[in-house]
Amino acid sequence: NTAALSTQPGARLGISPDRYMIDLQEGGSTPQALMIKNLSDEPLTVKLSVSNWDLDESNRLRIRPPQENSLDQWIVINPLRVVIPPGMPQTIRWAVMPRQRPAAGEHRAIIFSEEETEPPKRSDTTSVQRAIRLGIPVYAQFGDEQERVDDIGISPSPDGTQIIAEAHNQGNRHVRLQGRFGVWSADAFPGPDRAMDILRDPALSRKMTSDYEIGEIGETVLLPATRREIKLLPDQVLTPGQIVQFDAHIGPTEIVRTVKVAGS
Repeated sequence: NTAALSTQPGARLGISPDRYMIDLQEGGSTPQALMIKNLSDEPLTVKLSVSNWDLDESNRLRIRPPQENSLDQWIVINPLRVVIPPGMPQTIRWAVMPRQRPAAGEHRAIIFSEEETEPPKRSDTTSVQRAIRLGIPVYAQFGDEQERVDDIGISPSPDGTQIIAEAHNQGNRHVRLQGRFGVWSADAFPGPDRAMDILRDPALSRKMTSDYEIGEIGETVLLPATRREIKLLPDQVLTPGQIVQFDAHIGPTEIVRTVKVAGS
């Protein structure tokens, strides 16, 4: 899921932005800036590195070995190690410098910023030091973008506690699943049109009642040439006989559906 790809908050480091979307040219990219802020009250040493990645079958971040033409091999960062004073920001400059003409489509890398910690002293057996490592995904598009997501099949899970979407990204860039859902009991469901009004009206969607529950669908990344089954709801939100209305999209494809959970 996208939590794996988002900047995770650390007590000592803050990072901006949370991702990069780059228009890649044959000669490379324009210079980019990464801002790292020391949120602690002591100097921090931070080292940077770049990796190749994709997502596994559960849509979790998976580090992959570098390839000759993978984006991680083309990213140049300066500097790779910095000491940041307490409470201060530090800007890191980087750019993409291809060694040959990139293939058409999306190229991906992830920039890691990791706090460098000193090993505990031999006499200190109680000290626990854990390095904070934050990952910033980089998406670089070469050539025309092609967004194409097959019509999405949506159905309750066999046990009726979850709604599953099956989607196939046939484009050449990643897409994101985003949106909202509402859950009603069967006797309280106002019909699809009224349910959509509630989902799209901030004043109504923030008002929780005994008749319905509104929630955000967790943002999920679907990489090119990938088919996935994606959970649309938090766990244990459904009971038999309820009706779920969706107002969401994955890339260019809308998900405006009404799903009834089996049971009475």
